[in-house]
Amino acid sequence: MKFNKRLFGYQKKQVDRFLTDTQSRYEQILADQQQRITSLREENTKLKKELEDFREVKDRISTALIGANMRAEKIIKDSIHDAQVMKRDMERDVEENRLLSRKLTLEIETAIQQALEITRVYTDDLNKIRQRMHK
Repeated sequence: MKFNKRLFGYQKKQVDRFLTDTQSRYEQILADQQQRITSLREENTKLKKELEDFREVKDRISTALIGANMRAEKIIKDSIHDAQVMKRDMERDVEENRLLSRKLTLEIETAIQQALEITRVYTDDLNKIRQRMHK
């Protein structure tokens, strides 16, 4: 801005108007900055609260995941143990069934031998009876 000169300096009204305008602009800028600072402080407070909420959620999720992981590991460990017990029981059952099968096979073979022997004796007896009847 240019001021008109007078005999003893610049025109007082122009300088006063300039100073008033400058003060008004400065006060407006200051008010805008104060409002912006207030707005940023409110936003900062809100964001800090959200951050704290997210940290709490993260902590709860971490705790839940750790618990879930521990339960999963226990389930896996228990499942492996149960599978080993089942395998051992099944192997024992297979061996018992194998022994029972051998025993039954021997009993059947013995029964067949006895039946064959009885059939042979019966056949011999019948043949003897036939021979006597034909004599």
